[in-house]
Amino acid sequence: MRPLLGAKEAFCQSQVRARFDGPEDNLLAAYLHRGRKLPENSDVVVVGDGLWKEFTAREEYRRKRAANEDSYVWDLLIERFAQDFLSGQLEFAPDASDTERAIRQMARENRFARRILGKSFRGFIDNSSTILARMMKSPSGVVYVFLALPHSMPRKARVAELGNRCFVARGLHPASTRVVGIATERYEKGKGFSLDLCNQFKPTWSADDQQLMEAMQKELGYFTSPKVTRDSEDEYPTT
Repeated sequence: MRPLLGAKEAFCQSQVRARFDGPEDNLLAAYLHRGRKLPENSDVVVVGDGLWKEFTAREEYRRKRAANEDSYVWDLLIERFAQDFLSGQLEFAPDASDTERAIRQMARENRFARRILGKSFRGFIDNSSTILARMMKSPSGVVYVFLALPHSMPRKARVAELGNRCFVARGLHPASTRVVGIATERYEKGKGFSLDLCNQFKPTWSADDQQLMEAMQKELGYFTSPKVTRDSEDEYPTT
């Protein structure tokens, strides 16, 4: 589906004559109502006033707003990483340009993807006493790796393991060229936490990469027999 700005640009450049009877948010309502599409095979389109008000009054939209609360977890992660990066407080951070790319990629995820990612990360942290690491593929195609280790684990060792796990995750997802990793401590009530970030972009995957990945899995056991779970998420929940 074409993003709104692209769809709007194509719509304005088309031969369709459009009439707007109210604010532009009515066009957004029409776009969302039509499955993220704007009319293409029409001579004249009238965008009536009140469409946005009608759209946001629907029960499906209210359920979507409620479900989107999970996405705020992802927003907080982006904000925390951005603040630490700008203030130079990302300890043991990789190359600054790689860190910025990872933050930008996290911010590039749309609201629906952020909902899925935020829910997954929160569930991972809540169960970090029994789950060491998790990898998941975003609707954007980017693979994310979550890692939670004991508070006693040295940060340098944690950063190293996160990088290695991201490398393995890249090999396990041949169609994905970018992997972003997030590491923190296992959740313990009353204790604080720190965050580490990793960005790996490998457009190609060589035979040497494959050999190294397999050796790493054999020696370190990273994602050798992951438990695979599948879940579905509706942008507009029906219940």
